[in-house]
Amino acid sequence: MNRLLNDDPRVTASTEGIDEHFDPALESNYVCPICLLGLREPVQTQCGHRFCRNCIVRLLRDAGNKCPVDDVPLSESGLYPDNFAKREMGMFTVWCRYHKERGCPWKGTLNELESHHKECPKFKTTCPKCKEKVTNEELANHREKVCPKERIKCPLHFMGCKEENFIPEVNKHIASNVASHIHDIVKAVKELQIKVDNQAKPTKAVEEGARGGQKSSAGYSGYSEDRLFENTILLQPDLKRLSDRMTRLETRVIDLEGRVSNGTFIWKIDNYDQNRARALN
Repeated sequence: MNRLLNDDPRVTASTEGIDEHFDPALESNYVCPICLLGLREPVQTQCGHRFCRNCIVRLLRDAGNKCPVDDVPLSESGLYPDNFAKREMGMFTVWCRYHKERGCPWKGTLNELESHHKECPKFKTTCPKCKEKVTNEELANHREKVCPKERIKCPLHFMGCKEENFIPEVNKHIASNVASHIHDIVKAVKELQIKVDNQAKPTKAVEEGARGGQKSSAGYSGYSEDRLFENTILLQPDLKRLSDRMTRLETRVIDLEGRVSNGTFIWKIDNYDQNRARALN
């Protein structure tokens, strides 16, 4: 075991103790006297002191064979892995590394920390395409709208636009085709308005027939209140689909507007709010 300590090429100046936010703070016997951080791969000396494995090995190689605490003669062969201290360290409570900086509320054991960081929305990860560092919660938006190595479709692909390219090229395509895209959106909104009007006509006919029946049984259209209710229910799925599509169009409009000119390009579809409200009712 000690020979492994002597021969391990990983013992370099790059590794120190565990610099995490422990709560409560670590007791002194779990703090390395050399780096003043939590014990990482703790070892114990023959004279009873604990150190981070790499810290003490590096010190012995650089400063001579003696314990830095009490100057007792010490060599690498006199270091022993402290498995008890290692288990204890793993059970101590820590905050997420991004608790203070970015507001992550997670708190758990040191052993659980790395697993949390893989899922933490505030943890910085690497975009698999462009290798830029972004937080987990930003990654989806980054890949959809920012990453220069990501291929995407034009936001109006569902309306027939065939453009598919890297994000910077799609943004250029959007900027150079604003007029035609707006024309397509206006056309789609008008078509939706016609569909909404056509869907609403049967319901209005039923309502008018029912009202006529209340005034005169001879002029009653034959629709009962139950039939009116049934027709209304049958129309609801179609109206819901139209409403959802109207909402998607609205989202695409806002997105297109923001992409082209960062919010300074303002345009308006006549009676758009009224048309959307009619689809929702």
